[in-house]
Amino acid sequence: MAYLRKLPSGKWQATIRGADGKKHTKTDPLKKVVKDWAADAETKVAQGRWRDPRQAKQTFAEWVARWRDVRVVAEDTNRLDASTLRTHVLPQWESWRLGDIGALDVKAWVARMQRDGHSAHVIRRA
Repeated sequence: MAYLRKLPSGKWQATIRGADGKKHTKTDPLKKVVKDWAADAETKVAQGRWRDPRQAKQTFAEWVARWRDVRVVAEDTNRLDASTLRTHVLPQWESWRLGDIGALDVKAWVARMQRDGHSAHVIRRA
């Protein structure tokens, strides 16, 4: 359940509990804006579609580093993943913020890989 309150500054703040169990807030001069944000965020949490907005600010390279640290795979898989990331993935996405990567961006990247003559296997792996 969202918690709405008016701050001493006159702005409104909504607080929700995300799927990660942490509290997340949005502040705006308009009550409707924060109320709508909270309702949308709670719906996404309930449907399993909610993502922490702070994570969207990290770059793809930062996320990959964290992902590789916690991933448990065979050494051969780890070497192949490192090669695929270095050769195909990071040159495109390394500096992008996660929240800025959209479906059309990925589709354009895949189409470019196809035009460049990469095999379906390489594209799927990437």
